[in-house]
Amino acid sequence: METAVIIYRDLNGTKIRQNHKTGFYNANDLINLYNISVDGTDKKQKRIIDYLGNASSLEWQDKIMAEESHNSNVDKSTQLENGLVIAKKGRVNGGTWMHPYVFIDFALWLNVDFKYTCIKWLHDNLIQTRDECGEGFKKINQSIFDTQSSYDPFAYSNEAKMINKIVFGTSEAGQRNVATKEQLDILDKIQKADENLIREGMPFRERGPALARIKKLIA
Repeated sequence: METAVIIYRDLNGTKIRQNHKTGFYNANDLINLYNISVDGTDKKQKRIIDYLGNASSLEWQDKIMAEESHNSNVDKSTQLENGLVIAKKGRVNGGTWMHPYVFIDFALWLNVDFKYTCIKWLHDNLIQTRDECGEGFKKINQSIFDTQSSYDPFAYSNEAKMINKIVFGTSEAGQRNVATKEQLDILDKIQKADENLIREGMPFRERGPALARIKKLIA
């Protein structure tokens, strides 16, 4: 996927934003959740600036830069050129964005439980699953192209709307960018089933009900 989008990771009912292209996480989302959790307790609320200003944080960032600069698998243009911590203005995607390695260290600085949760986020392959779903829909489009007897300019968009309606309950675009891991798993299975039905010659009007039945079996 070439276009960078912001995806949302659920943590205790709070959405933590992540930039799909760079992998950077929004630190404001995490610290807001932490400060809410300590409100009314003896624990003090924390600030991002305090983390960024401590010696161990600066030393950790220097270590990451030194190691990743020699890593041929790292996209230098998106992860290193602009630094490991990026401050952005704006109401939608503004705030402090951190490289995943910095974000984990930041989570540990807040609370050891947050560190554990963040490591699980990075391990759950949500971005990989999302990309695989995108590739799966490309295969559906190719199947439609290969099997349609006459060109229908709305065939691809209608197929996408139908699948979104079955998986997410709405045909609106953009659902995949905010989907959970469980929803993406269902989406992947529905798309693979749809591709098979198209190849088998099942008409569009029949595929919708058939896929809805399949969803009931796998959901």
